[in-house]
Amino acid sequence: MQRPGRSLIVAALAASSLAVAACAPAAAPAAAPAASAAPAAPAAQSTAPAASTAAPSAAPKPVTLQFGMTGPQAVYWASFVGMDKGFFAAEGITLDPTYMDTSARNATALVGGSLDVAGTSPDTIITAVEKGADLAVVAEEISKPVYSIVASPDIPNVPALKGHKVAHSGAKSGTTWMLLQTLAHYGVQESDVDLVLTGGTSSRYAALKSGAVAAAAMLQPDDFRVMDEGFVRLAMSTEAIQDFTFNTYNVRRDWARQHDDELVRLLRGFRRAMDWLYDPANKDEAIAVLMDRTKQEEKYARQTYNLSLVQEHMFAEHGQIGLKGMQAVLEQLADAGEVSRPLPSPDKYIDTSYWERAEPR
Repeated sequence: MQRPGRSLIVAALAASSLAVAACAPAAAPAAAPAASAAPAAPAAQSTAPAASTAAPSAAPKPVTLQFGMTGPQAVYWASFVGMDKGFFAAEGITLDPTYMDTSARNATALVGGSLDVAGTSPDTIITAVEKGADLAVVAEEISKPVYSIVASPDIPNVPALKGHKVAHSGAKSGTTWMLLQTLAHYGVQESDVDLVLTGGTSSRYAALKSGAVAAAAMLQPDDFRVMDEGFVRLAMSTEAIQDFTFNTYNVRRDWARQHDDELVRLLRGFRRAMDWLYDPANKDEAIAVLMDRTKQEEKYARQTYNLSLVQEHMFAEHGQIGLKGMQAVLEQLADAGEVSRPLPSPDKYIDTSYWERAEPR
């Protein structure tokens, strides 16, 4: 089983996230082909092939790719499946994951060349492109993130958060935007709460546990765990937002052109891993993968499975990029002042050609 083989990027990398443009290649991004529309929710039964049939007839040339992630969370479930069930290995691909805490750090490392592929939020990729970086979104892992707005037990509902401290991951991040959209759904505006910058899910969890904040947006399976510890779920982000491209596979365009075969093989394994994850026949094995990777108890992994795969269909079917979700990301960035209106087309930031060539065999 593949394990993270590299240490965390040094603290200096965080500071370099303020200079993405300086790191970016000078060449303008090549025009990207249009992406097809987002697929419908997965059917109850999948036709995904079994892992044992994943190997092509001719052994592909083995290669190790440096892969950036923000942490051991359920949003990377399909990627974990690709690593642990042999779908990447069948394509001759070994991923060497590095946890880097924030999407901005992943984007900076991708621009700087210390990562080959970054599994991270597309808002940071779009922002980097707007500053001159030659990056592209090539596949999608999460098409509908499910954040729980979790609060201390003395907060009975969302309106009761007025005047309280609420953790967030960054003033212009997609996570913060979803938090604010969910609060607004219940009539609570940004000016009604005291936003406290904490960082990623694990940092928000720590702030909530310590009493530094009254509420925070939490991903699975941490939200289930914190609720078992006495905190309460006030709302879910999907009450306010249905389509929002949240986690994508991203590359430098020049690297993709030079490593097109490896990238296509990676995405072929990713597509097959996604199909396997959505197949109900693989439920117990999928839960075991999540338990091992996130170090969570079985009951939380099962709750996460039922919420994300059965109830909400959180993952992008076949790993396909959804234009509707990307459009929502652009709306979020326009609200944050990172892109100008009228909004550019999502095609500026995506390249579907590698995904299209990665049809499972």
